[in-house]
Amino acid sequence: MSGPAMSISELLDQEEVWYASRHGELTEMRLAEMPGGHLANLRAWLLRNAGSLHSAAVSGLYGLASFIGGEMAADDLDRSIASLEEMSPQAWMEEQPLFEAITRRLGELLEETHGA
Repeated sequence: MSGPAMSISELLDQEEVWYASRHGELTEMRLAEMPGGHLANLRAWLLRNAGSLHSAAVSGLYGLASFIGGEMAADDLDRSIASLEEMSPQAWMEEQPLFEAITRRLGELLEETHGA
């Protein structure tokens, strides 16, 4: 499967694209060009999978901790890990820039459909 060299954290930390798997290939899809139904399905999928995505983000930080040098950097990372572990997966997902962008775009489409 080819596609971007991007972690789930990097994907969730941006607001413009989603990568969909089709026939074993990753296809870049711009949020601004996605139909409302697809955006709604993607938003629901992100919420359904928030637990596993949250766990992957925590694991990624633990992996990063093994490479961090310096006491101050390690302390900052420890605080980040603790903060992330305290959040519920759904609350964490709702704060991700990609999720916020999807929610915002769905609102725009709804407004366009029903008139402002």
